[in-house]
Amino acid sequence: MRNVVSQKRSNDCLNRRFNSRPNRQFNCLPNKRSSLVLSTRQKNWPNRQRGVTILELMVAVCLSALLLGFAVPSMSDFVANQRITAAANEMVANLQYARMQAVTRRHNVVACPSVDQQRCFGNRWDSGWIVFNDADNNRQVDASEDLLRVVAADERAQISSGGRFRVRFQPSGGAYGSNLTLRICANGSEVDGRAVIVSNPGRVRVEHRIANAECVL
Repeated sequence: MRNVVSQKRSNDCLNRRFNSRPNRQFNCLPNKRSSLVLSTRQKNWPNRQRGVTILELMVAVCLSALLLGFAVPSMSDFVANQRITAAANEMVANLQYARMQAVTRRHNVVACPSVDQQRCFGNRWDSGWIVFNDADNNRQVDASEDLLRVVAADERAQISSGGRFRVRFQPSGGAYGSNLTLRICANGSEVDGRAVIVSNPGRVRVEHRIANAECVL
């Protein structure tokens, strides 16, 4: 059977050669060398696999460790910046609320640090603070209805007002005394802090950068 197939292929090749143009050449004999090379390549290609050497693996590990060493501090600083920015924005919103209440109620309104959420104490605002109506100007909460807002302790940052223990807004919207500066610094980080400043006219603003050295409370 195999001889019959081979004979048929040879006849087909001879017919194409006879019917072709004179300048066209047909090689009807099989090229054993080409067939052998092709067969060898087809046999070897599927099995050609290249692994990773120990040297290449060590280089990859070293590069990964180096990139990770740069990325971790940057991410830590980014998170710290986001925390103190959020704390500063919340502080501004609450102080603006206290000022608005003073203007609306036509009484003095006080904002001050408070640990027990009942009376003013200390200068650390991150321990919690209160906003209250101070109609009799004694700078303390006299009744529960005088308490306007309670701000819970904030673990995101350290917040201090230095030698000032409260801010008092007048019915005109102004604030008593000179400018009050609240320093807001990240816990466990050396990133620059923020400063929330209450001016004498009662304007509340954020100083976006204070040196880390000024964060010593």
